Amino acid sequence: MPLSVAARLTVGGLRDELGRRRGRPPRLIPVSAPLGGYSVLPDPHVWDSIPIVIPRDSLWRNEVAARIALRLAPHRPVRRAAQVRCPLLVQIVGEETVVSNRAAARDARLSPRGDVRRYPGVNHFDIYLGEGFERLNADQVEFLQRTVIGVPAAGVRL
Repeated sequence: MPLSVAARLTVGGLRDELGRRRGRPPRLIPVSAPLGGYSVLPDPHVWDSIPIVIPRDSLWRNEVAARIALRLAPHRPVRRAAQVRCPLLVQIVGEETVVSNRAAARDARLSPRGDVRRYPGVNHFDIYLGEGFERLNADQVEFLQRTVIGVPAAGVRL
C-alpha cells in the first residue's frame, strides 16, 4: 500500500474514531477502488473480483467505517498462534493478493496442531466460487472429519 494511502486511511480512521466517541455516525470509506483509488483494500484484483463474487442484487455496499483502518495494521494473529491448542487448518492460495502467505504459513507452524494446505494457481477470490471453492471446501471437510470426528471423509483425498 502506498504510504500516501496509508496516511490518508490513518487520518480518516482517527477522525471516525473521534466521531464515534462523540456519538456521531461512522465516516464511511470504500472497501475497494479501481487502481490508484482510495480504499481499505487498494488492490486491482480486489476491485475486479467484486462483481464476480458479489451478486448484483446483493445488499452489500462497497463501504466500511473508516476506523477499521486503525485495526488492520496492528492485527497480527501470529502473536497468539502458539497458544492455539485445537487443530488449525491454514489454507494458502498461490496467487494471494489480500493477505500474507508467508505470515499464514508461519502462524500454522507455530501452532502445535497446525496443518498447512497450499493451492497453486488459485487466487484469493477463487475460493468463493467454482473449482477453487470446491477444492478448499473438500479439504476443510476432510480436515474437520479427521481432526474433530476422527474419521477420514469418504471420497476426499488425504
